[in-house]
Amino acid sequence: MGNPRNLRRASSQEEDEGDVFDEKSDILEVKQKKKEKKKKKEKKKKKEKKKKKKLRQTRSQPVTLHAPQQQQQQQQQQVNPLLL
Repeated sequence: MGNPRNLRRASSQEEDEGDVFDEKSDILEVKQKKKEKKKKKEKKKKKEKKKKKKLRQTRSQPVTLHAPQQQQQQQQQQVNPLLL
């Protein structure tokens, strides 16, 4: 057939050629994964921004444990004539 060394070289060259193709596809996969990862990070940041914005809005609004002032005033006006 031939010298085993030559056969090894031939097979290694074929593998190298195949590896080049695989490396290209691997590079494309890595790039795609990076893009997906970046998109996920951006989405996460947007969600966090929305959350923070919502928290800021709720913090700035006064918390009312009682009925609004108009209702309280109406109740007082109704009670006052009865007391007189």
